[in-house]
Amino acid sequence: MTTGEWAGALRQVFGEYRAPTGLSGGTGVSGDTTLTGVRERVAATAKELGSGRLRLLVGKPGLDGHSNGAEQIAVRARDAGFEVIYQAFG
Repeated sequence: MTTGEWAGALRQVFGEYRAPTGLSGGTGVSGDTTLTGVRERVAATAKELGSGRLRLLVGKPGLDGHSNGAEQIAVRARDAGFEVIYQAFG
């Protein structure tokens, strides 16, 4: 079975999810409480380190379809309370 066939089978069972891309504006999980605990831990760690907000740098060379994964990581990290610096270049 190929990777594409596996992916197709998983999409049939679980559906396909694509979070909003781009980091400007509000969080993509308005009203979603699933990250509440994570946000609290991120804030507590930042306070413990005395660093303000924790920062995460996400970089992806090239702007092909593979940049979608990097964008999804950046959006979810932002939603979890990180300050995200996203750089796509190429």
